[in-house]
Amino acid sequence: MKRQDVYLKNYKKQRPTYTFGAKVIKFFSKKYKIINLNDELVENNCIFISNHSAANGPLMLTLNLPFKFVPWGINDMCQKYSVRRRYLIDIFYRKKLKYSKFRSFAIGTLFAIISGYLYRNNDVIPTFTDVSLKSTMEKSIEKLKQGENILIFPEDSSDGYFEVLTKYYPGFAMLSKLYFKKTKIDLPVYPIYISKKKKVIIMGKPLFVNRMLEQKFTLKEIAEKAKNITNELYSTYVNSN
Repeated sequence: MKRQDVYLKNYKKQRPTYTFGAKVIKFFSKKYKIINLNDELVENNCIFISNHSAANGPLMLTLNLPFKFVPWGINDMCQKYSVRRRYLIDIFYRKKLKYSKFRSFAIGTLFAIISGYLYRNNDVIPTFTDVSLKSTMEKSIEKLKQGENILIFPEDSSDGYFEVLTKYYPGFAMLSKLYFKKTKIDLPVYPIYISKKKKVIIMGKPLFVNRMLEQKFTLKEIAEKAKNITNELYSTYVNSN
Protein backbone atom coordinates (compact mmCIF):
# COMPACT_ATOMS: atom_id res chain seq x y z
CA MET A 1 0.00 0.00 0.00
CA LYS A 2 1.40 3.35 -1.03
CA ARG A 3 1.87 5.62 1.99
CA GLN A 4 1.94 8.97 0.23
CA ASP A 5 0.52 12.30 1.37
CA VAL A 6 -0.60 10.86 4.70
CA TYR A 7 0.33 11.20 8.35
CA LEU A 8 2.57 8.50 9.78
CA LYS A 9 -0.24 7.23 11.99
CA ASN A 10 0.64 3.56 11.77
CA TYR A 11 4.22 3.78 12.97
CA LYS A 12 5.06 3.09 16.57
CA LYS A 13 5.93 6.27 18.43
CA GLN A 14 9.35 5.99 20.01
CA ARG A 15 10.06 9.55 21.11
CA PRO A 16 11.19 10.03 24.70
CA THR A 17 8.73 11.68 27.07
CA TYR A 18 8.45 15.38 26.37
CA THR A 19 9.49 17.87 28.94
CA PHE A 20 6.77 20.14 30.26
CA GLY A 21 8.12 22.97 28.13
CA ALA A 22 8.03 20.90 24.95
CA LYS A 23 4.44 19.89 25.67
CA VAL A 24 3.47 23.53 26.08
CA ILE A 25 5.15 24.49 22.82
CA LYS A 26 3.49 21.57 21.03
CA PHE A 27 0.07 22.57 22.39
CA PHE A 28 0.39 26.10 20.99
CA SER A 29 2.09 25.06 17.72
CA LYS A 30 0.21 24.08 14.61
CA LYS A 31 0.69 20.41 13.82
CA TYR A 32 2.77 19.68 10.74
CA LYS A 33 1.45 17.40 8.04
CA ILE A 34 3.87 14.59 7.24
CA ILE A 35 4.14 13.32 3.67
CA ASN A 36 5.88 9.96 3.59
CA LEU A 37 6.99 8.64 0.19
CA ASN A 38 7.97 5.20 1.51
CA ASP A 39 5.93 2.01 1.42
CA GLU A 40 7.88 0.94 4.49
CA LEU A 41 9.97 2.91 6.93
CA VAL A 42 12.84 1.73 9.09
CA GLU A 43 11.91 2.97 12.56
CA ASN A 44 15.32 2.63 14.16
CA ASN A 45 18.99 2.38 13.26
CA CYS A 46 18.89 4.87 10.38
CA ILE A 47 20.03 8.36 9.45
CA PHE A 48 17.75 11.31 8.72
CA ILE A 49 19.08 14.34 6.84
CA SER A 50 17.05 17.53 6.73
CA ASN A 51 17.16 21.18 5.85
CA HIS A 52 17.36 23.40 8.92
CA SER A 53 14.41 25.65 7.97
CA ALA A 54 16.10 28.65 9.59
CA ALA A 55 15.51 28.49 13.37
CA ASN A 56 12.42 26.36 12.98
CA GLY A 57 13.48 22.92 11.79
CA PRO A 58 15.10 21.15 14.76
CA LEU A 59 12.30 21.89 17.23
CA MET A 60 9.45 21.18 14.81
CA LEU A 61 11.01 17.88 13.74
CA THR A 62 11.38 16.93 17.40
CA LEU A 63 7.75 17.79 18.11
CA ASN A 64 6.21 16.26 14.99
CA LEU A 65 8.17 13.24 13.80
CA PRO A 66 6.70 10.06 15.31
CA PHE A 67 9.98 8.41 16.26
CA LYS A 68 13.05 8.96 18.38
CA PHE A 69 16.31 10.39 17.09
CA VAL A 70 19.59 11.84 18.34
CA PRO A 71 20.51 15.10 16.56
CA TRP A 72 23.85 16.54 15.62
CA GLY A 73 24.49 20.12 16.77
CA ILE A 74 27.31 22.65 16.48
CA ASN A 75 29.85 22.22 19.28
CA ASP A 76 29.51 25.84 20.45
CA MET A 77 25.90 25.13 21.46
CA CYS A 78 27.02 22.24 23.65
CA GLN A 79 29.38 24.41 25.69
CA LYS A 80 28.95 26.73 28.69
CA TYR A 81 26.55 29.68 28.72
CA SER A 82 29.02 32.34 27.58
CA VAL A 83 30.06 30.29 24.52
CA ARG A 84 26.45 29.53 23.58
CA ARG A 85 25.44 33.16 24.02
CA ARG A 86 28.27 34.48 21.85
CA TYR A 87 27.54 31.95 19.10
CA LEU A 88 23.83 32.71 19.12
CA ILE A 89 24.29 36.50 19.04
CA ASP A 90 27.20 36.79 16.61
CA ILE A 91 26.71 33.80 14.32
CA PHE A 92 23.26 32.25 14.42
CA TYR A 93 20.94 35.24 14.74
CA ARG A 94 23.14 38.00 13.33
CA LYS A 95 24.98 36.27 10.48
CA LYS A 96 22.75 33.35 9.53
CA LEU A 97 19.27 34.72 10.23
CA LYS A 98 20.23 38.34 9.40
CA TYR A 99 18.59 39.77 12.54
CA SER A 100 19.41 43.29 13.74
CA LYS A 101 22.07 43.74 16.43
CA PHE A 102 19.49 44.49 19.11
CA ARG A 103 17.22 41.58 18.17
CA SER A 104 20.17 39.20 17.99
CA PHE A 105 21.38 40.35 21.41
CA ALA A 106 17.96 40.07 23.04
CA ILE A 107 16.97 36.68 21.62
CA GLY A 108 20.48 35.22 21.84
CA THR A 109 20.85 36.20 25.49
CA LEU A 110 17.47 34.69 26.35
CA PHE A 111 17.81 31.46 24.39
CA ALA A 112 21.33 30.87 25.68
CA ILE A 113 19.81 30.50 29.16
CA ILE A 114 17.58 27.55 28.23
CA SER A 115 19.51 26.07 25.31
CA GLY A 116 21.98 24.17 27.50
CA TYR A 117 19.17 22.22 29.12
CA LEU A 118 17.46 21.60 25.78
CA TYR A 119 20.63 20.30 24.18
CA ARG A 120 21.41 18.00 27.12
CA ASN A 121 17.82 16.77 27.28
CA ASN A 122 17.88 15.87 23.58
CA ASP A 123 21.28 14.17 23.89
CA VAL A 124 22.72 16.33 21.09
CA ILE A 125 25.99 15.07 19.62
CA PRO A 126 28.42 18.00 19.14
CA THR A 127 29.97 18.49 15.69
CA PHE A 128 33.31 20.03 14.76
CA THR A 129 35.14 21.36 11.71
CA ASP A 130 38.55 19.97 12.72
CA VAL A 131 40.05 16.64 13.79
CA SER A 132 37.59 16.53 16.70
CA LEU A 133 35.00 15.42 14.15
CA LYS A 134 36.33 11.95 14.91
CA SER A 135 34.57 12.08 18.30
CA THR A 136 31.30 13.01 16.56
CA MET A 137 31.60 9.91 14.40
CA GLU A 138 32.49 7.66 17.30
CA LYS A 139 29.56 8.83 19.45
CA SER A 140 27.18 8.54 16.49
CA ILE A 141 28.30 5.01 15.67
CA GLU A 142 27.73 3.96 19.28
CA LYS A 143 24.22 5.42 19.19
CA LEU A 144 23.47 3.63 15.93
CA LYS A 145 24.76 0.34 17.36
CA GLN A 146 22.27 0.83 20.21
CA GLY A 147 19.45 1.05 17.68
CA GLU A 148 19.12 4.83 17.78
CA ASN A 149 18.46 7.08 14.79
CA ILE A 150 20.70 10.05 13.95
CA LEU A 151 19.35 13.36 12.65
CA ILE A 152 21.79 15.54 10.68
CA PHE A 153 21.38 19.01 9.16
CA PRO A 154 24.02 18.93 6.40
CA GLU A 155 23.29 22.23 4.61
CA ASP A 156 25.91 24.95 4.29
CA SER A 157 24.42 27.85 6.28
CA SER A 158 27.49 30.10 6.28
CA ASP A 159 25.56 32.73 4.27
CA GLY A 160 22.19 32.00 5.84
CA TYR A 161 19.31 29.58 5.25
CA PHE A 162 17.51 29.28 1.92
CA GLU A 163 14.38 27.46 0.76
CA VAL A 164 16.31 26.07 -2.21
CA LEU A 165 19.40 24.47 -0.72
CA THR A 166 22.76 25.43 -2.18
CA LYS A 167 25.17 22.90 -0.66
CA TYR A 168 25.24 19.83 1.57
CA TYR A 169 28.29 18.81 3.55
CA PRO A 170 29.16 15.07 3.31
CA GLY A 171 29.36 14.33 7.05
CA PHE A 172 26.30 12.07 6.92
CA ALA A 173 27.86 10.07 4.08
CA MET A 174 31.12 9.74 6.01
CA LEU A 175 29.18 8.46 9.04
CA SER A 176 27.38 5.88 6.91
CA LYS A 177 30.66 4.78 5.35
CA LEU A 178 32.36 4.36 8.73
CA TYR A 179 29.37 2.50 10.18
CA PHE A 180 29.40 0.10 7.23
CA LYS A 181 33.12 -0.46 7.71
CA LYS A 182 32.52 -1.53 11.31
CA THR A 183 29.24 -3.43 10.94
CA LYS A 184 28.74 -4.28 7.23
CA ILE A 185 25.29 -2.64 7.51
CA ASP A 186 24.39 -0.11 4.83
CA LEU A 187 22.08 2.20 6.74
CA PRO A 188 19.12 3.85 5.02
CA VAL A 189 19.56 7.62 4.81
CA TYR A 190 16.18 9.35 4.61
CA PRO A 191 16.10 12.85 3.06
CA ILE A 192 13.63 15.24 4.69
CA TYR A 193 12.36 18.67 3.70
CA ILE A 194 10.55 20.75 6.31
CA SER A 195 8.62 23.91 5.43
CA LYS A 196 7.53 26.38 8.10
CA LYS A 197 5.39 28.28 5.58
CA LYS A 198 3.38 25.22 4.51
CA LYS A 199 3.57 23.43 7.89
CA VAL A 200 4.64 20.22 6.17
CA ILE A 201 7.42 17.65 6.51
CA ILE A 202 8.23 15.52 3.46
CA MET A 203 10.21 12.30 3.87
CA GLY A 204 11.78 10.92 0.70
CA LYS A 205 12.94 7.46 -0.22
CA PRO A 206 16.23 6.37 1.34
CA LEU A 207 19.71 6.65 -0.08
CA PHE A 208 22.18 3.86 0.58
CA VAL A 209 25.61 5.42 0.77
CA ASN A 210 27.74 2.31 0.42
CA ARG A 211 25.86 1.15 -2.67
CA MET A 212 26.68 4.53 -4.17
CA LEU A 213 30.32 4.23 -3.12
CA GLU A 214 30.46 0.89 -4.93
CA GLN A 215 29.19 2.75 -8.00
CA LYS A 216 32.22 5.07 -7.69
CA PHE A 217 30.38 8.08 -6.26
CA THR A 218 32.57 10.23 -4.02
CA LEU A 219 31.32 11.46 -0.63
CA LYS A 220 30.93 14.97 -2.06
CA GLU A 221 28.94 13.63 -5.01
CA ILE A 222 26.67 11.72 -2.63
CA ALA A 223 26.10 14.91 -0.64
CA GLU A 224 25.29 16.78 -3.85
CA LYS A 225 22.80 14.09 -4.90
CA ALA A 226 21.15 14.17 -1.48
CA LYS A 227 20.86 17.96 -1.70
CA ASN A 228 19.27 17.72 -5.16
CA ILE A 229 16.78 15.10 -3.97
CA THR A 230 15.83 17.31 -1.02
CA ASN A 231 15.32 20.26 -3.37
CA GLU A 232 13.08 18.06 -5.49
CA LEU A 233 10.95 17.37 -2.41
CA TYR A 234 10.64 21.13 -1.99
CA SER A 235 9.76 21.84 -5.62
CA THR A 236 7.25 18.97 -5.82
CA TYR A 237 5.45 19.22 -2.48
CA VAL A 238 6.05 22.79 -1.25
CA ASN A 239 6.69 25.21 -4.08
CA SER A 240 4.17 23.68 -6.48
CA ASN A 241 1.19 24.33 -4.18
